[in-house]
Amino acid sequence: MAKDGRKQRRDTAKGQARRPNLNRYYRKRLRDLRPGSFNFRVDLIRPERTGRDRRVTLDDFVTAITWEDSSEVMTGSLSLIREDPARPLPIGDGHRVTLMVEWGKRWYRLWTMRVDGTPSVSLTTGQTDVALTDQAEALKRNLRDWEFKKDEKVRPKGWKAYEIARKVCRREGVRIGRLAKTTEYLPKIKKDQTDAITIIREAYKAESKKTGRKYVIRFINGKLFVTELKRSRTVYEIDGSAREISLSAEGRNKKPRTVIEAKGRMKVDGKWEKIEATVFRRAILKRYGRSTVEKSYGKLDGMAELREEAKRDLAEEVQVKRSASMTVSGIPFLNRGDTIFWRNKEPGWHGPAKGILNRQYGYLTSVSHSVSPGDYTSDFEVTQIDPYLKDSRKLAEFQREKKDRERKAREDSEDGN
Repeated sequence: MAKDGRKQRRDTAKGQARRPNLNRYYRKRLRDLRPGSFNFRVDLIRPERTGRDRRVTLDDFVTAITWEDSSEVMTGSLSLIREDPARPLPIGDGHRVTLMVEWGKRWYRLWTMRVDGTPSVSLTTGQTDVALTDQAEALKRNLRDWEFKKDEKVRPKGWKAYEIARKVCRREGVRIGRLAKTTEYLPKIKKDQTDAITIIREAYKAESKKTGRKYVIRFINGKLFVTELKRSRTVYEIDGSAREISLSAEGRNKKPRTVIEAKGRMKVDGKWEKIEATVFRRAILKRYGRSTVEKSYGKLDGMAELREEAKRDLAEEVQVKRSASMTVSGIPFLNRGDTIFWRNKEPGWHGPAKGILNRQYGYLTSVSHSVSPGDYTSDFEVTQIDPYLKDSRKLAEFQREKKDRERKAREDSEDGN
């Protein structure tokens, strides 16, 4: 079953990052996705000598389909069987394969990939195995020397990440779907013998370091898309019919600090004075014992900001990263970055927590689909850490640092006068 996401009621940016109400965000209920309610169609697209593409349906020959979405490059495979082992199938290296799915009397295109290498064939049984890969894989084989830097005449400020991505795509002959606009100028990006995907990733990574925003790079039907990470519009609710579930948890620090002796400076009557604060939580002390660390936070607006910074670091010290592996009846629309909701009573996977109202929401880091006669399953990895909130915190830190720089510039100008 699934729920559709609508815009959450506006609140302050700090309030949304601290306690996002996803129960309010996902409100409209969609029709349930039931096992066996999907029909698949596999089409082979072959270029003809006339310059046109010929579409051939492989449904009568396909015995199994798999595809995996765990990185920028999507991969997959086809298993086919010949009716006559001596008669070859019209499929070869470089041909395109499209997978369509029917749900609710409507057809949806899931993906288009290329045949990666010559298919392996058994002349005895007629079994044919085909490896598939996204167009991004071909780009990863193209190694070039890339350099984007300031130019006094043309680019006195440098390059923005989306401008670099556009330049790389044009040079490699890649069709552009949509590139997320960025705001910060990058003074220099240089990589030797690097593929196009890596240089685009490095450009947006540099933007992320400056602003805290995170981006997803992927190919959709032969076009490159770079989108800003946002909450998925639809959340998929996993009920008790899951075939297999395994849980794991790993602390950020094996021996966390439980007491932070924070130090900083604040301005009093035009002079910088030292301030100190000791931050701890009794529940953490009882659980892990006493372990103290001193930390300096530099110039601050006051004691409240010093305590807030120390509390944030203390929470990260004892943070536990929970993840899960799940196998469910197939859901073809599941992709990397989607959200699921899982009702359970396992410790650490239910109830409220700092930063989230409900721990039962999870976020997919990788998805693998497998279709065979009479069976279709989806396997995926789930993390409990909301990447949207993680980036919101980074963005808040970036904005705070920007305010500090502006404040310092004002103070220096006042001192100069």
